[in-house]
Amino acid sequence: MKILDQPSVFAAEMNLEFSETRTTEELKEFFRKLVLKLFEISSIDDKLVGHIKIYSEGKNGSSIRANLAGSVKNLTVITNVDREENELKVWLNVITFMVKKEELSMRVKDIIIEFIKDYKEIIKSFGMNLSETHKEHQ
Repeated sequence: MKILDQPSVFAAEMNLEFSETRTTEELKEFFRKLVLKLFEISSIDDKLVGHIKIYSEGKNGSSIRANLAGSVKNLTVITNVDREENELKVWLNVITFMVKKEELSMRVKDIIIEFIKDYKEIIKSFGMNLSETHKEHQ
């Protein structure tokens, strides 16, 4: 396995609106599945040199964080409170030394669009803005 000299970075802000209010557990599972999909396309041989991070804020005050570095066994999804949400602002960062930047960008965009289509029965609206910078959330 050969790693790149410089990391490839994909950063985006997304707005998600669900057709019905979702519980914290449903949202955690939604993000867990999304991170696993992103892991598939940003790792090699089930190993990721880099990380995948998702941070979301809901209108009702909840925040959900998902983080994965190294391997699938390191996936963590946590929340600050147990509240239902139907609208989320989401920040996504993928940093990898395993896939070239152009390829990573294309793969991540494709995976997100495919993932959203798979959930079309529960997602009312979706918007995504790409960012040139890696976002830090406290």
